Amino acid sequence: MSAAGKRRLLVDLTAVSFLASIGIRSIIANAKAQHNRGGRMVLFVGENATVAKTLAATGIDSLVPMFTDLPDAKRAALA
Repeated sequence: MSAAGKRRLLVDLTAVSFLASIGIRSIIANAKAQHNRGGRMVLFVGENATVAKTLAATGIDSLVPMFTDLPDAKRAALA
């Protein structure tokens, strides 16, 4: 596995006003792809309660780490 494959992604969802099923599938697919390459993806929702509730309701928050605090999200992405 090359070092280039071990990417760390922090996805900022703070400005997202609506998250449909296609967006949820995209998050899951990309998180799995990163994991399979030895990388990691985390989600930053900040104060966006609408998106946080949607992700929690679908269970994604148990598959992809989700954070309301940016410094915590950055640390988790680099872990």
